[in-house]
Amino acid sequence: MGLVFKSSLVIILILLFFALIKLTFNTSFITNIPIENTDKIFYVFELENKYVTKVNIIEQQNTSETFLGMTADNLEFGVIPLGSISKRFLNLANDDEIDYKILFIVNGNISPMIKFDKNDFILQKGKDTTITVSLDSSLALNSGNYTGEVSVVSKRPRLLFLNNLMEDNK
Repeated sequence: MGLVFKSSLVIILILLFFALIKLTFNTSFITNIPIENTDKIFYVFELENKYVTKVNIIEQQNTSETFLGMTADNLEFGVIPLGSISKRFLNLANDDEIDYKILFIVNGNISPMIKFDKNDFILQKGKDTTITVSLDSSLALNSGNYTGEVSVVSKRPRLLFLNNLMEDNK
């Protein structure tokens, strides 16, 4: 009886270990939660950059008011008419020796309007990519000013074998 109990306990512990690895691999549980730097058992989440995001949505287009701009620290969509879509681009590069999982988190009243062409993805070591950030003003409740922040969060494994798990789950 003791051997069956011990074997069952070992199997349960192994299953719990793999469930914990799967839980820490999944980054969707942190969506829309502000992150500075968070250490988990197997992974480290780091805030790579935070972009101030804003838009002024107007009822009808007045080309004299239209402003398009983006600097290194903001994602301004300017003044756009209700019902239109505006796009900006973010360039990301991984100059490190390991792969990173990248996650974008949007906060503020602008968040329902912001979409990314890809999110929660692996940026391989030595690679770069351009992300399209779209703002769909038809999702706004009404005209006016909307603001928020787009956070770029990286997830890197503490142990090398976990980097291989991330690659397997691309």
